[in-house]
Amino acid sequence: MGICSSHELTTVPTVKLIHKDGELEEFSDPVRVSEILKRNPSCFICNADAMNYGACIPTIDGDEELQLGQLYFALPFDWLNRRLSPREMVALAVKASLALKSSGGQKILPWSRRVVPMVYASNKAVECSRVVGGGSHGGKGSEVKRKGRDVGRRSKIFSPNLSVITE
Repeated sequence: MGICSSHELTTVPTVKLIHKDGELEEFSDPVRVSEILKRNPSCFICNADAMNYGACIPTIDGDEELQLGQLYFALPFDWLNRRLSPREMVALAVKASLALKSSGGQKILPWSRRVVPMVYASNKAVECSRVVGGGSHGGKGSEVKRKGRDVGRRSKIFSPNLSVITE
């Protein structure tokens, strides 16, 4: 007979942060948002699971920790208080997919690989309201409002074409 050994690949959960240029940065321990913002002052941080198209992008306060096993985005401030279009949502998903695929599940140096897919700007009218500086636990803050302009582009409404197949 021979010697059999099994090799099980174990992955340690990490905090995955995708920067606005497609760079993937991984942290083996939870990290505070404020530490990331010190190195990236022109960005805000959001959880990928909390993002929905047609809704404002939810931000994470500076005193909160990013959790292991979660995916986050560092997005530019001009995306703050703006509704996320389906096209932008897809572009972020592609950016995340390519960054995660290029890492191969291994720890990579933040400067070793870059993925830069095209991101489209939204042309929809926007009216979002967000409390800034107060936290998500009932803290006080100032309300910021931003409005965008419609450039004459109509949004397409998805309507599936369904029919009945008789047997």
